[in-house]
Amino acid sequence: MNKPARTPKAVPSARRLTNAAAAEVILSDKSTLALAAEHGVSPQAIWQIRQGKSYADVYTYLKKQGYSIAGFGAKLCQDCRYWREDGCNFRFPDAGADFATDCYLYARAKETKLLQ
Repeated sequence: MNKPARTPKAVPSARRLTNAAAAEVILSDKSTLALAAEHGVSPQAIWQIRQGKSYADVYTYLKKQGYSIAGFGAKLCQDCRYWREDGCNFRFPDAGADFATDCYLYARAKETKLLQ
């Protein structure tokens, strides 16, 4: 006996943020938890956006436009105004890569414009 075919239930849109908000998340220096609270989504959703697993079109667009995408909202020592060719101007021994996320003296050297 054949069962009648079930009508699939409507799946709600997985996108809760606008493309501009997703671009802000991708380019932001704020922590994952702060962004999650600000946008009313889970920290996992923020992580997925920053990794390009969701809003992949926005992520790809930003990369193609030459934006520096650190992921996880990490502040990179190399982007700090106090970073020199030989390392941190303050001579912090742990400086490098994303140490700047925890550095209270971090100051971005270049401004990043957001997707409009």
